[in-house]
Amino acid sequence: VELGAEWIPGLLNSEGSAIRAELGVMTGQTSMPHIFIKGESIGGLHSGTPGLVSLMESGSLTEKLSAAGVIAINPPAE
Repeated sequence: VELGAEWIPGLLNSEGSAIRAELGVMTGQTSMPHIFIKGESIGGLHSGTPGLVSLMESGSLTEKLSAAGVIAINPPAE
């Protein structure tokens, strides 16, 4: 993983700042990273509704990713 300038506060270029502002309008949260699954705002790692870690701990992350067609819970046998 490489962290670019957008990960360091105060180093966002104008395009990155505009994206972050729009994220705040859309979700009420401007922190990064901000995760979306099939267009649904999940939030950040620990913040949001409900947040990635909460989804993972509850077992709901696998269900959401499967429903979005990202992973198969029970892949077909070969």
